[in-house]
Amino acid sequence: VAARLGLAFHSPSVADRLTDKMRQRQMMGDAGIPVPPFLILPTGIGGGEAEELARDMEFPAVLEPRKGGGSRNVITVADAAELGRVFGSCPGGPAEGHPFEELPVEESGWILEGFLEDATRPVSRFSDVVSVESFLHAGSIHHLAVTGRFAFADPFRETGSILPSDIGPDDRRAALDLASTALSVLEVRHGCHHTEVKFTPEGPSVLEVNGRTGGGIPELLGLATSGVSVLRLAMELALGMPPSVEPPLSFPRVAYRRVAPPPTSAPHISTMSGEDQLGRVPGVE
Repeated sequence: VAARLGLAFHSPSVADRLTDKMRQRQMMGDAGIPVPPFLILPTGIGGGEAEELARDMEFPAVLEPRKGGGSRNVITVADAAELGRVFGSCPGGPAEGHPFEELPVEESGWILEGFLEDATRPVSRFSDVVSVESFLHAGSIHHLAVTGRFAFADPFRETGSILPSDIGPDDRRAALDLASTALSVLEVRHGCHHTEVKFTPEGPSVLEVNGRTGGGIPELLGLATSGVSVLRLAMELALGMPPSVEPPLSFPRVAYRRVAPPPTSAPHISTMSGEDQLGRVPGVE
């Protein structure tokens, strides 16, 4: 729609790269950017075929939709046999403990990725995963912040973010440089972006590049800075106006978002209480 109307936005080809994990991995891998080893599994295949396709894959591995977000339907698989059970054609059905009993229909297919180990040295008090918050104006990359993550809940559910991250200056520089390289390789020219990076024993690796702001990031940036508005920034960029935000930003406060995920076996919310008392705590939004 933006292309037809001549509006400032991602081109259709860039938008495709930003929403398709396979195209992202291919382009970044071809350019020498560290990404997890991966394999594409088409939708509708059986367990035996999935096992055969993954015969050269190193396990444990991570199975996720080729197009998706929010860690939805992302699970670990221990070996090729378990992958076959997940796809439902092997005796015994889906592997015990998976958050869904049968594989959802994903028209774009699935991507099986090598599991990235945690860094062998201290990177953060919270998690080895960070995100780089960036925007592009006239093709020039500007970084707003590096956001930390709290430890993930099984299987890969986020439990919150902290801004700014507590990683050291060398790691911060490495994450920013990697995000810049990834955005350049994907030929991104416009808008706000959220690049997820994991520190491994071999160094930082790109998990994914999102062509949008991250969930909760606008609120965290507004709280940690002197009221910087990412929403306003995104609207300025969309309208072709000069951005009112000028990095580097200063962070007089630390802001964080805490999520308490329920057990994966919980099917629905029955009751919730305490939010009124929580809202009266100073400093809590």
